[in-house]
Amino acid sequence: VRLAEAGALLQTLASFTAGMLDGHRMLTHVLHLGDLVAGEHREDAIVECAVQETGRVLGVPVVLLRTYDEEKKALVARAVHGVEGGVLEAIRDLPVEGSLAGQVFTTGRPVAVPDVRTLSDRMLLPQLAPEVRSALIVPLRVGGRTLGTLAVYATTPRTWDETITGYLATIAAKVALALENARLWAS
Repeated sequence: VRLAEAGALLQTLASFTAGMLDGHRMLTHVLHLGDLVAGEHREDAIVECAVQETGRVLGVPVVLLRTYDEEKKALVARAVHGVEGGVLEAIRDLPVEGSLAGQVFTTGRPVAVPDVRTLSDRMLLPQLAPEVRSALIVPLRVGGRTLGTLAVYATTPRTWDETITGYLATIAAKVALALENARLWAS
């Protein structure tokens, strides 16, 4: 019995250690991404760096960053990782009204969708890329304003835990600050 208890304890410790290492890796990514975008003054370079690095570290096949275009009254895809061609053109402009990304933009609160098939009528990308099965969308917020959204997508149904949501929200905040600084730099 004692041997079984010791084995269970070791298994628990190993799982805890793995989680801590994964958390450290993601925190290191957030700090690294913050460093990369902090000194950048070109918006296109900031958003491209953000989607590439986020996809790599979170291990998700699709990352989409949108900013709000006042003239179009739409969320416009500024950078994307994992989507090409006709699908990219079809998702470029997204009306705020009636879309899940629009809800995140309007409320300023993240939304996690474990299985996009339950909300496919409010999500454009899964309609065009059926391999997309789950999504996590967070706002790009700075100074009390929402500039857009940052979304990650997986190809399997997935429950997005608070840790991943927190990391993505932190990445979005760093990117939003860098975008705001780039806009101030340009003016």
